[in-house]
Amino acid sequence: MAEHICPPWIGYLLINPLRKIFENPKKIFSPYVQKGMTVLEPGCGMGFFTLDLARMVGSNGRVLAIAAKPCKGKIIAEKPYPSLTQPNSITAH
Repeated sequence: MAEHICPPWIGYLLINPLRKIFENPKKIFSPYVQKGMTVLEPGCGMGFFTLDLARMVGSNGRVLAIAAKPCKGKIIAEKPYPSLTQPNSITAH
């Protein structure tokens, strides 16, 4: 594993809701992600794209979110996602 990985405090800047103005996950991934798909998200960080991807794949799909640091995967796995119909659709590692 690389010695120099983004410091954890940067992650909180990257999940800022204002970021969606410039990088809207639905616009970026809608041509490629459909209901029922299994999506691999390497380098998921704090999960900026994760929830939108889970909504896009729906209750029959799955998002496999892989974090470079185990603590970040734990943060994603423990986040409450009340808006998802199938909360188990996200697997974080």
